[in-house]
This record gives sequence, C-alpha cells and structure tokens, in this order.
Amino acid sequence: MLLANKNALAQVDIADATVIVSYMSAKRVHAKETVIQEGFVNTGFLALILQGQAVVENEYAKKGDSLVISLVETGALIGELGLIDGQPRSATVRALTDLDLAVLERVALAQLMEEKIKQLLFCNFVLAIRSV
Repeated sequence: MLLANKNALAQVDIADATVIVSYMSAKRVHAKETVIQEGFVNTGFLALILQGQAVVENEYAKKGDSLVISLVETGALIGELGLIDGQPRSATVRALTDLDLAVLERVALAQLMEEKIKQLLFCNFVLAIRSV
C-alpha cells in the first residue's frame, strides 16, 4: 500500500491522506515526456508519483546540457513549490518510465483550503520537508 511506504503522505494519517487524495486527479505520463519544464509558469499543480521514475534536472543556459539534480520515484511529490509560491518552475522533470500521477490543481487546492483546514497541515509538512 502506497501510504505505508516512505513517501510524501507517510506522515499524514490515513483519514487525512484520503481526504487530500480525493481532491486529486489521475494522470498518465509516458516515458521520456516532460512533466514540468524549467522556467515555465505552469505553476497550477503539484503531482504525487503513484508509480514510476522521473529525473529532475536543471538546464545549463550556455551549453544546452542539463545537470541531474535527483531521481524521483513512487511516493515523491513534484511541483509543490511552484504551486505554493507561483514562481516559474525551477527545474525540469522528465519521465524515465511511464508515470502514474495523482495531480492536485491550484483550483482543487483552493477548494481543499476552504473545506478542510486541517488537511492544510499537509501543505505545511511538504514545505517543511523541502526546506530541510
């Protein structure tokens, strides 16, 4: 079971995680597709990787090459900072394998914020993890 693994929702109890997931939508991304493009202002979503692996990389402006920052896989969150701060994407995320994602759009986050204040602790948790 995904929630029993070490991942973004592991520190959230099952009831709260279930509420958060109910605001998300499923998305399939094929291997080699770009999920998030560095510099783009498509900051309207974050995604939880349900299955698969992706690479997070930064572009070298002068050479057109990229620097791999990390590999992410099942249980990882991507795009959370752009959703929270509204800034252009700071890295590119590209699927290494087919990805099954649970996507939380900005509109759904606003609805979650209005309806389920307790689950906002999840957002604070994500920010705390990213700042460590």
